[in-house]
Amino acid sequence: MLAFSLALVGGLCWFGWAQRAQYLLVVRLHETQEQLREQMARGEALAAEQERTRIARDIHDVLSHSLAVLSIQVQAARHLMSDPERLTAKLDDMAMLIRESMAESRRVVGMLRENPPAPSRQDELSASLRSIATTFNERTGVSCRFAESGTPHNVNPQQRETLQLALREMLTNAHRHGAAQTVWITVGWQAAGITLEVHDDGLGASAAPPETFADERGNGEGGHHGLQGMRERAQALGGQVEAGPAETGGFTVSLRLPYEQSGEQAAQKGRRS
Repeated sequence: MLAFSLALVGGLCWFGWAQRAQYLLVVRLHETQEQLREQMARGEALAAEQERTRIARDIHDVLSHSLAVLSIQVQAARHLMSDPERLTAKLDDMAMLIRESMAESRRVVGMLRENPPAPSRQDELSASLRSIATTFNERTGVSCRFAESGTPHNVNPQQRETLQLALREMLTNAHRHGAAQTVWITVGWQAAGITLEVHDDGLGASAAPPETFADERGNGEGGHHGLQGMRERAQALGGQVEAGPAETGGFTVSLRLPYEQSGEQAAQKGRRS
């Protein structure tokens, strides 16, 4: 009888302990779920903020370039008041630029709702960069000299758009902030990545003391978001941007992006390391 009583008491104690442990487990589970919900909410908020930043950066790059060129054309149109035919042609060109800017802005926003496009062939990228340079020359009168070296590679849509937006920003800054008359555009296809460099014959080192160059050529009013956005976009793809006055005069901006590795290439690299 005593043994039975002890066993009963022990069983009740164990049952009570098991219930207590189960209760604590449920409490801990609820706490963990709550923590996960909070972390997910913070992650979603951060993702939304990053997406807003990216959208603002892309739209800024598109509109900044177009408005800068449009401003130049408006100034040129003032000198054509006595020549109705040339003035009409200039106004038509300005209207086309506005339509292109609106279409480009819609394209940037539309990319948020669509599936990502297929990777671009290297010839498509080269042609698009040359087209940007040609259009800029026609609209501003700035001479654009284009050179390309190395063996081209395919690039993904993010790389292509980064290079296109960067070239527009570089050209706009060279003309707006550097008063350049000629720019040299170099596309270099190296073994590990692609380099886009723009050098101009603008004010460069003669414009201001060295400590002010970052402000004068892309980090000041009207330019901060452009150069900063260029850097952020490059860093997101594993690249980098360098900018500064050249020793020979003028200003140079260089953007480097690594090629996107395929699964097989990444595996081979991992085995070698």
